[in-house]
Amino acid sequence: MDLPRATGVALLLVVVTASGCGDAGGDDARTADASPDSEAMDSRVADSDIPDTRPADVGPPDSAIMDSAAMDSAAMDSTVEDSAGMDSAAVDADAGPLPGFWFVTYAGGWPRNGAFDIAEDSSGNLFVVGAFSATTDFDGTSLVASGDELDAFVASTDGLGALRWVRGFGGTERDHAQAVAVDSAGNVYVTGYVAGGPVDFGGITRTPTGPRAEDVFVASYTNTGTLRWAEVFGGGTDDAGLALAVDASDNIYVGGRFKGSITFGATTLDAGGTIDDGFIVSFDTSGVVRWVVHHDGSGTNVVSDLVVDASGRVVTTGYFSGAMSFGGADLDVGSSRFSGFVARYGAAGAYDTAWPTCGGPGSCEGTAVAVDATSVYITGPYRDTVDLGSGPVTAVGLRDAYVRAFDADGTSRWSWVVGSTSLDEGVALAMDPAGTLTYAIIAGRLVAAGSGVTGAGVLLGGLDPATGSVGWSLNPGTSSVGSGMGMLFAGPGELRVASRASSAGWTAGGVSSAGGGALLGAMRLSP
Repeated sequence: MDLPRATGVALLLVVVTASGCGDAGGDDARTADASPDSEAMDSRVADSDIPDTRPADVGPPDSAIMDSAAMDSAAMDSTVEDSAGMDSAAVDADAGPLPGFWFVTYAGGWPRNGAFDIAEDSSGNLFVVGAFSATTDFDGTSLVASGDELDAFVASTDGLGALRWVRGFGGTERDHAQAVAVDSAGNVYVTGYVAGGPVDFGGITRTPTGPRAEDVFVASYTNTGTLRWAEVFGGGTDDAGLALAVDASDNIYVGGRFKGSITFGATTLDAGGTIDDGFIVSFDTSGVVRWVVHHDGSGTNVVSDLVVDASGRVVTTGYFSGAMSFGGADLDVGSSRFSGFVARYGAAGAYDTAWPTCGGPGSCEGTAVAVDATSVYITGPYRDTVDLGSGPVTAVGLRDAYVRAFDADGTSRWSWVVGSTSLDEGVALAMDPAGTLTYAIIAGRLVAAGSGVTGAGVLLGGLDPATGSVGWSLNPGTSSVGSGMGMLFAGPGELRVASRASSAGWTAGGVSSAGGGALLGAMRLSP
């Protein structure tokens, strides 16, 4: 049956239970088209207070690998914080499954397969990116990885999930496609990392800089899957593209991390050692570098996500430690902790503003960003005791999830936290256009029992963008996020997700996914 849409809801929170996953990769580009009838990297705040910035295919080292059926449910605490102080807001865990779900599971290499991001074109076609291993069935079309390591894929479906085409590519080491976006002409852009030997992207071969080092790649395909161009960037160490966006003029923006040095076009960046530095690079639609920004600091820093706002400005988030230069202002949080950040740049790369997303003494991270006409929303994990705008708040477990809203100038509006006695993390944001541009969703991860819902799994819930108060929540099933999760709205209340499903799959509205693997699904949030 159809459920009425919750009123006053703007943000959708998803907290997912992850189980451990392995590694895998490949060599040659493999391409396949459907017959005529036929998407954060996992940037974790580690127990050492230093995030593991490598996009990983296994659960965090401090998480237990557990069968969701064997997990004991525990209460998850949820609070909203504003300038008036902390008010308790209960999570409604009894809303039940929503109607309108469909699922496509790209299976065969589970638990290694995963979908990490999703995009949509103006015709309603979907584009999903991720990683696969072994022989993987993409809705009736098989791709075969060349060895025991992951290869990257980009797949396109119609608006109902039927496969249009799929492309696979990779080197001899582990490869991931981490982010995807589509321009006004329907061209598709993908970023991530590749490693080991020559990589055939589908007619163009590029060679990473080291035998095992991960290099950033950026590739573009036509709407029907023909390769337009592909480039790799690296300096012989581990580098990765983690975020991608396209503006209204079809300029492309990529964010990520690098060690050592990396060259984009005529610009070489130097991280000055073995720690990660963040970068933002802009390309035109033909792949020519327009400009580059270096996030240069005394400690580790990473660009985890970026979006383009209505004014054409590039809004980024991630995390940093120590002193950090954003190209126009310096922030310093000390060498013993990490903070998330918001940094904004003009379409030509000029610095606009930057601010941290939490105060100490604990640490936090920005993993995803969303914007509307007046505000910036950030989600991610925090640990220990942090200040999210109205005084100290302490994590219930090793990591809790937070959402924080800022005015466009960085003034704090409200924050919302949720956590269990285990590991919790927000990993993705999207905006719901239902009635107003201020509607958004948040995705997260819960690595163990404690979601407060029936069984362990995905927790969806709505937050009011004006106040951060909880409107509703539900648990559509189980999931294993691993290296990220992508979400978007195909229309008002029409949610699309890309993730890694656990062996139990996702179940909602009477529809279930076919076990574990790279998951593409749709959910209707309105009648």
